[in-house]
Amino acid sequence: MLELFDICIEFEVNGVHHFLNGNNTNDNATCKITISKTTRGRRVLVKLIPKTVIKIVRTSLTFKHQVKTDSKLFFNGYQSWTDSQELSVSDKMPALKTWIKPIVTKYQFDKYGDSVIRTFSNKRSEFHGFTYCYIKDKDQLQLLGSIDERSGFTIFEYFHPLSTWIISKDNQDLLIDQSTTMFDVVYLEGLEQDVFDDYFSLMNIQPRIDNLSIGWTSWYYHYQNISESVVLSNLKSFIDLPQSIDIFQVDDGYQQAIGDWLLVDNEKFPSGMKTIAEKIHQAGVKAGIWLAPFVCVKESHIYKNHMDWLKKDNQGNLLMGGSNWGGFYVLDMEQEAVLDYLKHVFDVVINDWGYDMVKLDFLYAACMVPTKTKTRGQLMAEAMDFLRTCVGDKLILGCGVPLASAFGKVDYCRIGCDVGLDWNDKFYMKWFHRERISTYHAINNTIGRSHLNKRAFLNDPDVFILRDESVSLTTTQKKTLATVNKLFGNLLFTSDDLTRYSQDMTTMFHWMMNKEEPIILSKICVRKGVYEVIVQCKQDIQTYIINTSSKTIMYKDGHIQVKPFDCVIVEEA
Repeated sequence: MLELFDICIEFEVNGVHHFLNGNNTNDNATCKITISKTTRGRRVLVKLIPKTVIKIVRTSLTFKHQVKTDSKLFFNGYQSWTDSQELSVSDKMPALKTWIKPIVTKYQFDKYGDSVIRTFSNKRSEFHGFTYCYIKDKDQLQLLGSIDERSGFTIFEYFHPLSTWIISKDNQDLLIDQSTTMFDVVYLEGLEQDVFDDYFSLMNIQPRIDNLSIGWTSWYYHYQNISESVVLSNLKSFIDLPQSIDIFQVDDGYQQAIGDWLLVDNEKFPSGMKTIAEKIHQAGVKAGIWLAPFVCVKESHIYKNHMDWLKKDNQGNLLMGGSNWGGFYVLDMEQEAVLDYLKHVFDVVINDWGYDMVKLDFLYAACMVPTKTKTRGQLMAEAMDFLRTCVGDKLILGCGVPLASAFGKVDYCRIGCDVGLDWNDKFYMKWFHRERISTYHAINNTIGRSHLNKRAFLNDPDVFILRDESVSLTTTQKKTLATVNKLFGNLLFTSDDLTRYSQDMTTMFHWMMNKEEPIILSKICVRKGVYEVIVQCKQDIQTYIINTSSKTIMYKDGHIQVKPFDCVIVEEA
């Protein structure tokens, strides 16, 4: 791949369209292409050098490459919550259907994912993704990846019936007057581990060596119905455990309104959030707290008193970021007043209240609307740089973020959607957006994006749930969720009340708390949602068959049956 390709850069000067193809020049701009070899492939750098102010209309790099019918394909989804798993060439990626769009628009479901960028195919055997993708044949990978997403998110598309690949840049209508990177992409081939090691090395991102972390978060049991007594009673249940947890996190619900992070609900937390952090520290545990720094709701002090801080869409209306909390609005990160406010928030949360980790959510909001001179990729990169500066050497758990923007910038990152209290949400939710709550998608993302763990950041697969109360997950589904998180995650959170565990739940919980990390020797996608995973634990080698599908599968020539949603160990040595 990337041996022969066609490049097209379309731009506009004073309303007149111009085209550049390859290493050539016109009166307004020059296109320069550099191709270099890497250890496992090649790197293509395309720069556009304008001679005047130009407006980008379209940039694309096209080539032919036929994928074999028994190969697997992976296309990275737009942000943390976007479903991302290995597929076959005959599979169909989800996309918004025309008839559902009025409902999607009305309830802001279209704001979470890539539909804010463009409309993609809704046809079988046509695929798209962001930042990187790969073809997998047994243990061999062919990876296409972008090194530079600050200049605009890179979109990879494959049309199997035509054997056609298109790489494009999310930079439409961008005004440039200086040398600008259009593409910086690599093609790498080899074993999965070697290919991804090389990919992140080329981005100058150092691997992580951090150990597995265990923790508790308030959200998936109590949601916004938290209080000082709820938090401290759960903390107490962890104090007498044989092995201490690492992080105890207070999630959404402590603040008076979304956006007003320093205005604590005094009825719920009469002693304040600083006292909560002190109590957590007294238990010998790091204190974590949740914020969604780039958004606010109508009920907030920010909305009522600083409406001028809010971002507007291209029609001049206040930009909404989604439907959560009845709908929420987006702060304009280009305004100094907004940056100063957030600097103050983080200073208080970290230096006064004393929290060791901030879970930062709904981060995609920072880049929903590009400006004339900045792409979504640049806006998101600058927002992540800003957060890292504010937080300093404290821990960041990123969530709801375009993943490339989080590479090397956060300590932990969610790599899947929210786990649900049932398996796959209401049946009709699949029509609305790819970032919906779904235990099924969360598990598949945990496996699908496992290659990012300890390379881009430490993977957070979201919570495991063992309890019986207030959940519709079966015992089998809960076991599969916990097992996949244990095998592939590096941050293992639960929200359960340990005092209500049965003996079987307690046994499973202590297995999850065991800090010895399994070594993944092999991971094969048998077919969509079905995996064979060979794992080394101490001196033992175990083979897991993980079946997230709704059908019973037969393994080892039909000798072993794996039921729907189940995860079984089929052999031990």
